[in-house]
Amino acid sequence: MHLTNLNFSYRKRKIFNNFHLKIETKTINLFKGGNGAGKTTLLKIATGLIPLLNKKHQLKEMFSYCPDYLNLPSHLFAFEFFSLFDGDYQSLMIRFKLPNIKIGKMSKGMKQKVILIVALMKKAEIYLFDEVDANLDKLTLESLKDIFLELKKQGKTIILVSHHYEIFENIADTTWQIN
Repeated sequence: MHLTNLNFSYRKRKIFNNFHLKIETKTINLFKGGNGAGKTTLLKIATGLIPLLNKKHQLKEMFSYCPDYLNLPSHLFAFEFFSLFDGDYQSLMIRFKLPNIKIGKMSKGMKQKVILIVALMKKAEIYLFDEVDANLDKLTLESLKDIFLELKKQGKTIILVSHHYEIFENIADTTWQIN
């Protein structure tokens, strides 16, 4: 992922001013910074969720994006929801200890696991995770770190955004501070 001369304002506030970024492939990258610094905005620009006139800032590679929040269908069971997508969800459900219950009956942490599983089911070159640690217990975070390291061994690039960056600093190849 390579961004050059990125300029972006939101409600008359300059978020990025001639911003440059080069992320090496096959690495784990951690973005940290305070609220409103532009971490999520950067991911949304890269994925095209925030469209810009100049498309050069959007990813060209196959990517998978895990948002910080997703409105999930509360009436579906986990298996029903996952079956809407291609990929192996069963092994991930076991790994994350996610029961097959209605999504509407799940805790916030369980719903976060659902979002993670959908993102991890996709075969991609780049995986982007926004506030991936939200509402997750320590065991799940350890399992997630192992998954990130496995993806890196497979030649994938991982981009993480977190306010609790200390969780992932020990596995990150590069840590980026966004102010």
